[in-house]
Amino acid sequence: MYNRLLCDINVTLVVGEGYSFRWEEYAKVHRVELMGRLVYCGFEIVEVGDEAVSAVKVRDVSIEECPERRYGWIVKLRRVGRDGRRFNIYKLRTMYPYAEYLQKWMYEQYNLDRKGKIANDFRITRVGRWLRRWWIDELPNLWNLVRGEVKLVGVRPLSEHYFSLYNREVQEARVKYKPGLLPPFYVDKPTTLEEIQESEMRYIEACDRDGVRRTDWRYFWRIVVG
Repeated sequence: MYNRLLCDINVTLVVGEGYSFRWEEYAKVHRVELMGRLVYCGFEIVEVGDEAVSAVKVRDVSIEECPERRYGWIVKLRRVGRDGRRFNIYKLRTMYPYAEYLQKWMYEQYNLDRKGKIANDFRITRVGRWLRRWWIDELPNLWNLVRGEVKLVGVRPLSEHYFSLYNREVQEARVKYKPGLLPPFYVDKPTTLEEIQESEMRYIEACDRDGVRRTDWRYFWRIVVG
């Protein structure tokens, strides 16, 4: 319903112009969801206030281009895999619907925390925080393991936006191998994006030098023991 409403509104508005959407007019959905739907339907978030969210129309979008999405307990998230191929990774949903479309905006507003995640990420629900605390949200990843899209140990599968934050050398190196469920992050404990890239390059260089199986076995036990 709201996607259709926002798309209908989009058609009547001018690209490049700014508009205000009052929270009370969309009270049936969470504020995070409304913001995500706006981005999904062709807007760019400019300012978030107590009474409204301001957004600029950046492109024309029809209802056919942004159909209503269905969100269940399990979500499919687009990731960059081996050889740059895109695939869907399965996770238990920990965020409000449409929250994934806010990732670029969230990064620009809050940057990353010491674990390489978006800092102050209010897109995560209360239940979602508990699921993430115990890594329960990643259990559906096992289906990706069975399908052969990931392996047990390897660099973390990244979204296209997160992948774009890496420098070109690391981007080219990390797509040589399948991503993994247990990343080298758990061995090196990096605290910045630069350190995360350095950690992944050490793992990739070890794979190049010693072979994938030997490297993964060594990293697996370092993760378990550590």
